[in-house]
Amino acid sequence: MKKGAAAVGGITLLLLLLIPVEEPQITTQHGLALYHDPNLEWDCTSLDWGTLTPESSKSIITYLIANSNATVAFTSRDWNPAQAESCLTLTWNITGYAQANTTTPVMWTLYAQPNITILTFTFKINITIV
Repeated sequence: MKKGAAAVGGITLLLLLLIPVEEPQITTQHGLALYHDPNLEWDCTSLDWGTLTPESSKSIITYLIANSNATVAFTSRDWNPAQAESCLTLTWNITGYAQANTTTPVMWTLYAQPNITILTFTFKINITIV
């Protein structure tokens, strides 16, 4: 956050300039990588869910690659607002295993519960080897 002061007609105004810091929404453990495209050229560090209505879902396909055969899992965290975690359900189609050096399509699906009342939300995804 940058601060600046300006005097206007004998009154000092304090100006705040907020500079957003882009933080990845998706992180992967060493040995794993996630991409937006099947050619593995565009790193996937976030997903754009667009607009969801109650009782609807949206699916996004990404591509996972592992350096070695691995059982993989994901967790979601830092839901904002906190109540979003109980109104939204995130799943993926991975059964837990990624084969070494093989591109694995991953379908992420986000479902909005019928009782959802939030207008905006954010959360983070962490993909790990278990």
